[in-house]
Amino acid sequence: KEAIKEFNDQFSLKEQTVLLIFLIHCYNSLEEDIVRTHIQHTVSLGIWRCVLPSKLQSLLEKNPRLNKRWNNLQKREQKLGARERGLRENDYTFLHKLIHKYFAVLEEIPAQGFITMEEVNFAERFLELCIDLQAQLPTNRKTGELPPAAKVIKD
Repeated sequence: KEAIKEFNDQFSLKEQTVLLIFLIHCYNSLEEDIVRTHIQHTVSLGIWRCVLPSKLQSLLEKNPRLNKRWNNLQKREQKLGARERGLRENDYTFLHKLIHKYFAVLEEIPAQGFITMEEVNFAERFLELCIDLQAQLPTNRKTGELPPAAKVIKD
């Protein structure tokens, strides 16, 4: 919640919407090496640490190959330095924090009355990003569990 508050204080909702549009373009350009090298960790297996532990355990039990990859990832991360581990943690939790940011914006919208176009545009761009992540094969395999886990979309 602190990271979301910091993000809210740092950028206006309109600026955050522009950043979402940029992210949409980045995730839609994963076939480009330069883009992929910079954002691949935000959609890698490591983001599953944001899924509830019981759900994660269930997923890993169902797929032994995936469980092996998860364990290898955990071992590789233990070998990283503190700075690199912190950077990876930011990458892995980025989408999860963005989902919470989306819900924070929704909570600010009154049940009745006026709604700003900035709020509408942010919500639309966020949902577009979720749809794009679910629709692309390279990102769907890893990010597929986050939106249902956060109740953005139905399982």
